[in-house]
Amino acid sequence: MPAALPPPDAWHTAAELAGVADLPDTERGVLLVAAREEWPSRPRQGRGGGREYPVSALPEKARQALARRALAADAPPAATVAAERGQRDPADLKDTSRSCMDARAALCAEVDRVHLEYGLSQRQAAQALVDQARARDLPEHLARMVPQANARGGRTGSRTLSLRSIQRWLAARAAGGDVTALAPAEARARDLAPWVYPLMKLYHRPQKPSIAACLEW
Repeated sequence: MPAALPPPDAWHTAAELAGVADLPDTERGVLLVAAREEWPSRPRQGRGGGREYPVSALPEKARQALARRALAADAPPAATVAAERGQRDPADLKDTSRSCMDARAALCAEVDRVHLEYGLSQRQAAQALVDQARARDLPEHLARMVPQANARGGRTGSRTLSLRSIQRWLAARAAGGDVTALAPAEARARDLAPWVYPLMKLYHRPQKPSIAACLEW
């Protein structure tokens, strides 16, 4: 059964696929494989004609290789804009916390893009991003976001990514419903009711009063 068609921009010609992992090194070789395996195809637009094939029809190693290639290329900033369209801007977030939230949202959006366009699992797409960060091959606009995304307590974080961190951000975004869930935990704590802070100040006195006693003061 032909593979499901991916998004419109995830198509490649046989010449573009030649030499990609698990595929023949020549255009003719790719065409023979495409015919033998009955890859879905469509007419190529523009000069030269020919046909092009969806990434979803390719072997998994080839999809992963194309995903890494896409990450290494300087993808247009529009790839990061989608994550920001529904973004709220909490007035109580510090600039550093907002920058951290925005950076995490952009990196999560890049994982989404690779996941959807290259037919990889979300984990594989995240790992591809981690590998590119480790190799210092991320596009400049994404590389700048890594230390911001890793920031803790207002301090610039590591310039590398971990799979665990990205998975944690993706889970937080899914659970929270929007990118505000990606704000650092210490920043979100500022949403507590104003009476909490005086109460905690009383509670931490050396006399160690009870909560009930603090509430009576």
